[in-house]
Formats: sequence, structure tokens, C-alpha cells
Amino acid sequence: MKRWLFALSLLAGVAPQALLAQQAGPASAAGDRGVKPDVAPAPPEDDAGEGDDPEIVVTGHQAPRGAAVGDVQPDVQFSRGTIRALGINSMSELLQELAPQIRSAQGRGGEQTVILLNGRRTSGFAEVRDIPAEAISRAEILPEEVALKYGYPADQRVVNIVLRKRFHALIAEAGDRLSTDGGRNAVDPGLVYLDIRHDRRLNIAVQYQHADALLESERSLGAFAPRRPYDLVGNVTATTPAGEIDPALSALAGQAVTIAGVPAIAASRPLALGDFVAGADRANVTDTTPYRTLLPSGERGSINASYSRNVFGNVAATLNGRLEASDDVALLGLPRTKLTLPAGSPFSPFARDVAVYRYADTAPLTRRTKDLDGHLGLMLNSHAGTWQWSLSGIWDHSKERTRMVGRIDPAAIDAALAAHDPTVNPFGTFDTALLLAQMPDTTRLIDNTGGVDAMINGSPLHLPAGKVLTSLRLGATWSALDGQSVRGGVTQASAASRSDTSGQLSIDVPIASRRNNVLAALGALSLNANVAVHRLSDFGTLKTFGYGLVWSPVQPLRIIASMTDEDGAPSLVQIGAPVLTTPNARLFDFAQGEPAEVSRIEGGNAALVADNRRVFKLGATWKPGWAKGLSLTATYVHARTRNAVAALAVTPALEAAFPDRFVRDAAGTLTRFDARPVNVARDNREELRWGVNWLKAIGGTGPAGSGGVPGLRKNPDRLSFWLYHTWHLRHEVRLRDGLPVLDLQNGDTMAMTGGDPRHEIEAQAGVARNGIGLRLSANWRAATTVRGMGASDLSFGDLATANLRLFANLGQQAGLVGAHPWLDGVKLTLAIDNLFNARPRVTDALGATPYVYQLALLDPLGRTIRFSLRKTF
Repeated sequence: MKRWLFALSLLAGVAPQALLAQQAGPASAAGDRGVKPDVAPAPPEDDAGEGDDPEIVVTGHQAPRGAAVGDVQPDVQFSRGTIRALGINSMSELLQELAPQIRSAQGRGGEQTVILLNGRRTSGFAEVRDIPAEAISRAEILPEEVALKYGYPADQRVVNIVLRKRFHALIAEAGDRLSTDGGRNAVDPGLVYLDIRHDRRLNIAVQYQHADALLESERSLGAFAPRRPYDLVGNVTATTPAGEIDPALSALAGQAVTIAGVPAIAASRPLALGDFVAGADRANVTDTTPYRTLLPSGERGSINASYSRNVFGNVAATLNGRLEASDDVALLGLPRTKLTLPAGSPFSPFARDVAVYRYADTAPLTRRTKDLDGHLGLMLNSHAGTWQWSLSGIWDHSKERTRMVGRIDPAAIDAALAAHDPTVNPFGTFDTALLLAQMPDTTRLIDNTGGVDAMINGSPLHLPAGKVLTSLRLGATWSALDGQSVRGGVTQASAASRSDTSGQLSIDVPIASRRNNVLAALGALSLNANVAVHRLSDFGTLKTFGYGLVWSPVQPLRIIASMTDEDGAPSLVQIGAPVLTTPNARLFDFAQGEPAEVSRIEGGNAALVADNRRVFKLGATWKPGWAKGLSLTATYVHARTRNAVAALAVTPALEAAFPDRFVRDAAGTLTRFDARPVNVARDNREELRWGVNWLKAIGGTGPAGSGGVPGLRKNPDRLSFWLYHTWHLRHEVRLRDGLPVLDLQNGDTMAMTGGDPRHEIEAQAGVARNGIGLRLSANWRAATTVRGMGASDLSFGDLATANLRLFANLGQQAGLVGAHPWLDGVKLTLAIDNLFNARPRVTDALGATPYVYQLALLDPLGRTIRFSLRKTF
């Protein structure tokens, strides 16, 4: 409760300043919306020019074209000129650019932003992802509460995209990205066609990507030396953990010998005991970096098409189809063999049986992953009076196949050694007939989802303070997973299916209104409530209810408070994905305080149960009238989740709670780790996030000067800046009832990458003039520490990264286009990601970096440079 009061006082701190801006007398016509009318002007409808949108004065109460329903004004709005000044090329790039502003802390994580097109629902992200930036008239970012009005849960921010009425272009683009550290090159050519003619829209996009593999040997990693000493030449140990190999060898070496590197001459002749003295207590180590990829090679191709037009009068119908295929190849190191060399063998000088650890001198383990994804979406939108309705249908199909080859079966070699076969040297090159290649390990996952969805929203009655707004959504979906994994010739099948019949009802009731002079002293105030029910075939009935308020005590200030109680089921993939085993996976064993090389198990967990999540939100937005284009936001969120679905790391606390997920040998070395998701008893989070946005246009849009190209108009200078600071106040997890609480911000962790940072900062700034622009983004994350895990604590240093993008729309250079008309529509972009090549730094108590936390492993690419050429026809 104290934290809530603290957050309330901090958020309300902007109110006294905003009260200074309140004027006496009757409120303006747009007063009940909580912002001045000129904060969200309608864009012009003149789509012919390339210049900036002139200032539009809004009068009356009519919403601008394409506005979202309701009276909740956008947190931030971008005009056409501002979007061009961002230097982005498509809708997908716009969402990436706006990521700090559209992030929501009200969900479980991974929820997609709700995308509206001209104030209406879409058939999915695929419908809008390839729309060129030049076709966007304006973009608006709205709070999660607006999602309720369209039938979505209140855990996703909303982005409303308003398109130009007319647009026609064919756009070709080719880009090349490379790492300045070398070893990786990626190309991505593509074609996009878009034709908009009022109610008709046709969009076709074809894209291809190719990326080279990045080997570990292309970074200065060095050889990995795990506890289990595999090597191409070989290492010898006792058959018991940490046992003495042979007392006679210890006597010759002058110390107890528990491991001995095999001399290279062992491949050519039998060895005497004295040949092992030089390698006593010194294991041979093979550099396997040429046989492992940091990043796989990959190819990806896609085609995406959308067609929209009015049917049956005023019904907007949209059909969207997308097909994408990918093929990735990764190297996982050399296959390993552990052999038993019996005493009395012609190749053994030892008086007792010993173990021989070797890598097989064969091709590396290779995993190939092929994906095929298809999507079909149909959306019908229309209105009748003040009511809007939509009807949608979707079908999604995905097929993922993995195939790993290269594993071997040493049984034939062990049998020959046990028989004292004089032709089988355990330290030499093995006959391929003895290296029995095991059947390929494969997994297959087929996922099909279909559904229909109907939504209607509008106003059933009018109160003195304004219209009551309601929305009703009814839907039904069906999903099915079919999975199969084959390892070592053993087949495991997995399957899961789910039907979901759902309904959601929300209502907004105005209580006070300055505009209508109803309780005007309160400003503008509305209350809202929502309820949703999901009937799942595998989890029964799950319920959600929520309530809140939207209050604007004065015009520049808006306050939103909400409470949501939601049941949620794990996804079908989390439940039914097939088992995938990755051999030679490297991770940090916090229990032992050292790196480990293990078989890592991934896939679904059929034992997962539904969770329950309660979220309280208090947010404020202030847009001072004395600084046009400036907005300040602050949001406090408290979330408590019971039976939360979580991933695992190799820590003593997690191993104690889920001991069946960890397999160790007699020496305590981790050999197998099952990373499939689990339910934890409780997950509590609190955070306070505040930000500032500032968009400024300087200058006018008059015609180009003498010598310019007729029809071209001069853009004003564009300045933009936004900064967001997230203060993670608390993150605590109780794994199981009766176990201690883990404080993930004070030494505990549930991830290989350390604990949760206390603070994070995201910032972007840019300037553009006449089509020439520069944008700089920066991110900073505070340091964390994982304490008391085995041999030492680990410190995860803070990390600051910066990205730079330079772009030039040559078509906006009047003189240049006049001299070279073919440059019209040409755009050049140079993007440098991770400008200063910063990488996470992890050290132990002695200041050393464990092998698995080397810089190149945490961030293989480092600084990258991408150059792209784009031509609009």
C-alpha cells in the first residue's frame, strides 16, 4: 500500500503545475477529451504534395478522419512529415522505432501491440506490416484502455495508423548488413507495391533474406575446457570420479594422477606407462570453435498480399494472405565418445580399467531447421449510425522441422576394446565401419489455428455528461498441435488441441463533463468496467474482470487508473511442443560456480496449469499548452501472478524446487538440464515508468526557390526527442509454497543472464531537413549481481548501447532532382547499430570472466553497419 501511495503522489505531482494552466470561464468545445483541440489536429487531405502537413484548426466536436473510437486522446501523435523525418521505410520499421513508447507492463510479456487502420480493426499484423511509410498520413499511440473498446484485453498498447486517401507506388529496396568484427554478412532485397484509391487498397510485398553463418573461430574465444575432458587426441581418467588412474603412474609422476593427456604418438604405436608422465594432471584441450556456430546461416523468403475494398455499400472488406519459408543451419560441435579401455589391452599400459574421452574426428554435429508459415485473414468493417461492427476470420498454419546429423554410436568400438582387438586403437583413427552413425535426431511441429470473431461498439444511450460507450465481442478459435521427436531411434509423440469460446463486454460511463457543464468542477471524468469469459476445452472456464477511470481535472492533464483480475492459460506451444535435445550446450552452472557442457532439453510441458494475474495501473499524461509537441507521461504498475509460467536457470534454488530437471554424474557435474517451462507459485512485480516526448517542426512549407522542380515543396526542419526511464521497484518470485522468496533485484536470478536491473533508460533523438536526416538512439541497463551461487558471485555490468542512422531522401532535394530527374524517389540509408561496439561484461569475485560469458558469446555481432538503397517508382 505504501508503494501505491508513493506512486500516486509522484504521478499527481504534475497536477499542481497543470492547474496553473487552467483558465476561468466555460470550457472549450473539446474540453471533455482532456486535451486542447490543437494537440491532435486532423491531417490534410491533400495527398499530392511531399511537403509537411499545414496546421489545421479543429472546430466543433467531430473527430478527425480515421480516429479511434471514444474520447481518450492519443498519448503521442505523429504527422506525415514527422514520420518521414524518422527515416523509416515501412510499418514494421515504424513499430520498431516506437518500441520504447508502445511497450506495456500490464501483460505477461510478448503481447503484440494492437494495430488499428483508419480507426478500425485489422485482420492481423500481416495486413499492415509492409505498408510503406510514405503512405501513412498520421500515427497515434493510445493507452491500453482503448484496446478494450475494440474487444482486446487491456494489456496491449494501441497504435492507430491513418493512411492517405490516395497513394500509388512500386518500391524496390536492397540492403546489406555486416559486422565490423567480420564473419557475418546479411543481404535483404525486396519489392513492395501499394495502390490506395479511397476505399480500395492493394498491397503486395516480396522479400528475401540471406545471412552467412558466424563460427566461434571467427571470434577470439579460445578452447572450452569442461570438467569432462573430451579431446581429439584423448584424455585418460579413472573409471570412478576423481579416482587415481594407476598407482604406478602416480609414482612415476611424483604425485597422484587423476587425469592424463594422451600423447600424440599414441595413434601410431602402443604406449608405455612412462609415455603418460608428460601429460600427467594436464588434460589435452581441443579447440572446437571451428565446428560451432555462434549464429546459424539462414535463408528466408516471404510473400504478403492484402486487398481491401468496399462491398455491399459501406462494408470495408479486407483479405490478407502471407506465406513465409526459412532454412537455418547450425553447427553444434564435434560428436563425443567415452570409451572403456580394459586392463590387459595391447594399447593399455595400465594395471586397471581406465576411461578414454575423445572427440570423434568426423563431421561436426549439424542441425538444420526449416519453417513454413502461412496466414489467411478476412476482415469486414462497417458502421450503422453511431455503431461500428467488425467480423473477422483467420487461419494460421506453421510447420517446423529440425534434423540433427552427426551423432555416433561407440558401442562397436567398446566391444572391440573389451575383446582386446589388436586392430582397434582407442587413440587412433577409427574405421568408419566401427563409428556407427546413429539415425538423425528429428523434431516436427505442426500448428494450426482457425477462428472467427465479431465485435460491435457504439453508444446505447446519452447521459447529461455525454455518451455511454459499450463494446461487445464474441469469438471462437480452434487450435491444434501435432509434434514428434526422434532421438536415438526412439520416437516420442506429442499432441495438444484447444477450442476457445469467448466473450467480452466493456462499458464507459461519463460522470462529469466541462463541455456539457455537468459537475464541471471535476473536469472530465468517466468510469469503465469490463468482463470477459473464455471457455477452454482443456482448462475449463477462465474469467477476467476489470474496472477503472479516466479523469482530466484540467485540460492538459489526463489520469488513468485501472484494476484487472485475469485468468490465463499457457499457450499450446508451452504445453505440447515436441522435445528438442541440444547436445554440447554450454551454460553456467551457478550451483558449481563454473561453466558446463550439457544436453539441454526444450519443448512443452503438459503439466502446466492456468495462472491468475492481478494488475493495478495508475498513469498520467500531461501536455502543457505552452510547449506544443511536448508530452510527459508516468505509469505505475503493480502485478501479482499466481502459478506464473517461468523458464529455468541452473541455480541451487531452482534445482531444489525442481530436482527432476537436473541430472548430475557422481562427481556432481551437470550432464543434463531440462529447460521446459514450469509453474511457479507466485510472481510479484512493481515498476514506475516515466517519459518525455517532444516533436517540433520549424519553418514552413512554401514552394521551392527558383531553379526548383515544379510541384516540390520544402519540408520544415524536424526535431524529435523522447526518453523513457523504467524504475523496477520490485520483482520477487516464490517458486513453491514453503520455499523462500527469491529477490531477483538483490542477488537471486531465474535467468542465465543475471538478475533484473533496477533501472533502464531508452532514448531517441533526431533531426531532419529537406529529406536529409540523422537519428540517434541509446539504451542503458543498470548492473546486477548474482550472489552466493557456488564458488563466487557473478557481477553483470551495466550496459549502454547507441545506434545511429543517417538517411537522405534525394527526391526532396529540388536542385539535385532538377539536374538528375532519375534521383526522384531514391533514398539512401546508413545504419550503425551498437555504435561503440559495447557488450555485456560479466566477472566473478576475482575479476575473471567465465568462458560462457565471453563478450562474443553474449553478443556475437557487436557493431553492425547496414547500407540500403531504396527507389520509389
